[in-house]
Amino acid sequence: MVELMLSEAVRRADTDPVTAELVARNRRDAAMGAECLVAAVDRLFRSGGAHIRDVDGDLHRCWADVLTIASHGALRMEPAAEAHAQSFD
Repeated sequence: MVELMLSEAVRRADTDPVTAELVARNRRDAAMGAECLVAAVDRLFRSGGAHIRDVDGDLHRCWADVLTIASHGALRMEPAAEAHAQSFD
């Protein structure tokens, strides 16, 4: 789902005319994609048991990377969703 959503956002950015609505939609889709990825990695991390929590482990590094990326201001869902909603005014 996330791959399809982000692929479509890339396609729109590459081929469609740049409008405020398009920018807001792509921003919303990127934020939603980040939230979905955080949820998926978090589920894996929680279900993996104590050995998965090893700070030097691959899953721990992926979990930390995804959370760090998703914490970027441009990927915050609330402002992205608000901007998307306002683009229809």
